[in-house]
Amino acid sequence: MNQPLVSIIVPTFNDGPTLETCIRSLFAQTWSNLEVIVINDSSTDGTLERLHKLSEEFLYLRYDSTVQKRGPGWARNLGFDMAQGEVIALIDGDMWAPPEWVEQLVEPILQDRVDVTGGPDKVPATSPLESRCIGYSMDSVLTNGGLRLGDSKLVTYLPGTGNMAIRRAMLEQAGQFDVAFHDTGEDKEWLHRVKASGGRFAYLPHALAWHERKPDILLHAKKQILSGRRRFDIWEKDPASFEFPHLAPSLLILFLLTAVWIPQLRWAWWLVLAVGAGLVFLDCWKGARELGDPRAFFLLIFTSCIIPFGYGFGILWRALERLLQTLFGLKKP
Repeated sequence: MNQPLVSIIVPTFNDGPTLETCIRSLFAQTWSNLEVIVINDSSTDGTLERLHKLSEEFLYLRYDSTVQKRGPGWARNLGFDMAQGEVIALIDGDMWAPPEWVEQLVEPILQDRVDVTGGPDKVPATSPLESRCIGYSMDSVLTNGGLRLGDSKLVTYLPGTGNMAIRRAMLEQAGQFDVAFHDTGEDKEWLHRVKASGGRFAYLPHALAWHERKPDILLHAKKQILSGRRRFDIWEKDPASFEFPHLAPSLLILFLLTAVWIPQLRWAWWLVLAVGAGLVFLDCWKGARELGDPRAFFLLIFTSCIIPFGYGFGILWRALERLLQTLFGLKKP
């Protein structure tokens, strides 16, 4: 078969043995004409040594490393500069792919139906319970309206950069990642630019990638807060990227903080609280059944509620910072 070259870029930071699982899964793809480019973002867990050994086994594995930790956006940009493929696929170092993954992602692009494709990521059943609860909550309709699953009409679908592919010509038109988003949010900011450049997107539910999420609920909470802060930064940079549903968690928090003190609204406060508690109960019960472990019910209360409240709090936090900076003439950090 005359297969076009596909470049797969893998940013990694302290992903440990999962990185080797990722690389081996990429060289076991049904799509044979590919190159794998790993960018080590100054890992401290022996990643370079692991990459050196793997490069002796796999001829089409290339890798580079940042001088100091710069974030996934910088790492992917370095990979873009090294890539030679007509189509570029992205996956993270804590993920791995089934054999048909590349073929499924690139087919609609090569048929010129779309410019960007993306698929879901799932946590393996063998992962710790905390990881599986986080994975369930990230895809729950209750916590994010199903926005990550690509079938929502509420907002524009933007794939996760841990499981996606893009036509090289579209990448060159839209530009690379903004490295100012060094900790998170770089993917959404970049994909909004791709969309504004005329990019056509498609969600492919069958193009699954497995995600070995860290079993750390506190880290999960920090990521949601930071994601909210960066969402506000994206709106600042490009007001056209604003979509009202992303503001809903912040409005819910403001309502809960203020309505309880207003006698005329106290009934509505109790109603929202009761309905919300009921929905959380049902979602956690459903999640515990799907995960096959009754202990998941109690963990899901935290992993699910953290997403809207952490995200909404992050937006409000950044908005308050900007307000204070404006009132007192402070410079943005």
